[in-house]
Amino acid sequence: MSTSWGSLFAMGFAAFALLWAFGAYNRLMRERSAAIRAFGQVGQAIEERAAVLLAVSHAQLVHAAGDEAQAHWHRIEACVQQAANAVAHVHAKPLDAGRLGALSAALAALDESLRIVRQLAASAPLPMEVQTQLARCDARLLTQAETFCAAAERYNESRAQFPTLMVARLFGLSATQPLRSAPSPDPSAS
Repeated sequence: MSTSWGSLFAMGFAAFALLWAFGAYNRLMRERSAAIRAFGQVGQAIEERAAVLLAVSHAQLVHAAGDEAQAHWHRIEACVQQAANAVAHVHAKPLDAGRLGALSAALAALDESLRIVRQLAASAPLPMEVQTQLARCDARLLTQAETFCAAAERYNESRAQFPTLMVARLFGLSATQPLRSAPSPDPSAS
């Protein structure tokens, strides 16, 4: 009789552990899916911002003559292309820390390009509608990046809890990182 109670206890414990692992896995997948959906919005905001930056840069640099203007234009084109490539690369695995690091670097380069455009605008100011469009793109990207970072943090927190960490490791669910570059504010807007 004692072996049957022991067997029942063992089977009950195994069933409890299996149900718990199933619940932990579902929770991780729910948090992971939320972060992936949030990144989709970030990707769209980056692409929109890059397109506006490219159009504005072209308009600004058409009026500027010389090799320096051409060098700026080629650099801005390269930064926009780098950002587009990084977004496409991250879309394949939105929570991969290495890919997000590369995207953060691309965003920093894009910010530097925007800084150059704003410097050039000191001699030939950007039209108000263009400034408004850039500000709208920056605000959207900042909001979407904050949403993604919060979702990524929730995923990381869920993943880091002791028993859930075992399930995460078992299924190869690694930690992610937030985006490290946010749009730089327009100094002329203050």
